[in-house]
Amino acid sequence: MRRTVWIAALVIVAIWSLIAWASYGLVDVAGNFAAGHADLTARDPETVESISSLFGALRGLGLFAVMAVWGLVSAAILAVAFVVTRFIPGRRPARPGYPMREFDR
Repeated sequence: MRRTVWIAALVIVAIWSLIAWASYGLVDVAGNFAAGHADLTARDPETVESISSLFGALRGLGLFAVMAVWGLVSAAILAVAFVVTRFIPGRRPARPGYPMREFDR
C-alpha cells in the first residue's frame, strides 16, 4: 500500500511538472513577444527601450514565479504522500510457528 501511495504521488508530480513546463513556456513566449514588440506602444526610442526592459523584467519575474509555485506544489504533494504513508501500517513479520495470513503479506 505504501508503494502505491508513492507511485501515485510521483505520477501526480509528473503531471504537475508537465503543466508547469507548459506554463513556463507560455510565460517565456509571451514575455519575449511583449519585449520584442514594445515599439508598438510608443514611438520614442528611449520609451520603447524602457518598455522593452520592463517587459523583460516581468518575463523574468513570471518565470521565477512559475518555478517557485512548481517547487512548492511538488513539495506539498510529496509531503502529503509522506504523511499518508506514516499512517499506513507496515508489514508485520510472521511469528515463528504460525503461517503468514493473507493480509500480513
